[in-house]
Amino acid sequence: MSSRKEPRDYWLLNRYDVMIVENKSKSIYPVKEGVSTIQYYVTDSELFHILHEAHLAIKQGGRDRM
Repeated sequence: MSSRKEPRDYWLLNRYDVMIVENKSKSIYPVKEGVSTIQYYVTDSELFHILHEAHLAIKQGGRDRM
């Protein structure tokens, strides 16, 4: 396998950053200087769990809160 980068590799490197969380690589929106919030990209398989946790965290606060 070649270590030579393709144009798609450069596009991916510019589009995403990687953060290690609990020994797992997570794709994140590239971090800008002076910005303290991190935005994660999630897979479809993770989406239900994340939405469910948010629903429970707001104590099932009604239709419009979520």
